Amino acid sequence: MAKKRRFIIDIDEETNKKKLVLGDIVLLIIFGCLIALVVSLILTAIKKKDEPTNIVADLVVPIIEENSKNEFTVNLSEIKNNKYILKVTNYRKDIINDREFSYDLEVVNDKKIDIEIYKNQIPDNLATTNSGLILEKNFLGTIKKQEDVYKIVVVDDKKLTSEDTLKIIISS
Repeated sequence: MAKKRRFIIDIDEETNKKKLVLGDIVLLIIFGCLIALVVSLILTAIKKKDEPTNIVADLVVPIIEENSKNEFTVNLSEIKNNKYILKVTNYRKDIINDREFSYDLEVVNDKKIDIEIYKNQIPDNLATTNSGLILEKNFLGTIKKQEDVYKIVVVDDKKLTSEDTLKIIISS
């Protein structure tokens, strides 16, 4: 005569037969999938927040050992949009330093071309003279990924040639 409704199972009072309700099962499966999706999205957002910024750099220099020296030359006539971006990191791939390192950055400008140098998000120009620049005692920490981003901007109006170069030395 009457049916008693219980969660997922209907019980017919006359015959005492139990019958599964398909609609409740489908709703439970959809609800479980939505909870799993929300949890995975939250974990992804937390992981992305801990990662360093994804600024595309022209050159990435990892500082992974003490007393190392990286020296290279940048041809200013070949850089795009008069900007050169350099990253100095405390990691290589997924291997992070287990000790804190300090490094010095030296920019040698023999041709005295007008340039501006910016570090990370600081809006102040670090290049006060056009002959060169030495930034000493920059620190890279441990445990989590860290990077210092240097942006070198050429503001000289003259036509640059292949002889117009900057020498950059990074030593730890």
